[in-house]
Amino acid sequence: MEYRWIPRRNADDRPTLLADAERPQGRHFSRRNPEVTEWLFWQVAGLGPMAGQHHHFSRDAPQPIPYAIDRYVKETHRLYGVLDRRLATREFLAGAYSIADMAAYPWVVPHEAQGQNLSDFPHVKRWFETIKARPATIRAYELASAFTLDRRAAP
Repeated sequence: MEYRWIPRRNADDRPTLLADAERPQGRHFSRRNPEVTEWLFWQVAGLGPMAGQHHHFSRDAPQPIPYAIDRYVKETHRLYGVLDRRLATREFLAGAYSIADMAAYPWVVPHEAQGQNLSDFPHVKRWFETIKARPATIRAYELASAFTLDRRAAP
């Protein structure tokens, strides 16, 4: 069997995200707001894995499997609906900007590739545009643009 270097995915970052959410010195301290932890877990148990399955079956599978692609497009759509309903009554997932937003945002960035139209989710669209315009987000994506990754290539 041939082994290749596989980049670390968001799923591997769950303990790190939780530790960041619970740092007493951080402004994203979840013990002060348990909704941060609840929505962080929603992302790592729902949005991330389901959007990731869509990415796999639509881009990486050796052969297209229409049932799988359709299933994950629909499930991702359902999760965007959950996100939209949550954001209808607050600016960010847990009220104030938090690690939960930081974890969910990258999964919404490829919304078009996921078969999702943000016009169908006005609160998600507002949230997405707000985070996209944050100076830290802009800097992070500028830094990341210097790197390319051929997901199928060995190191």
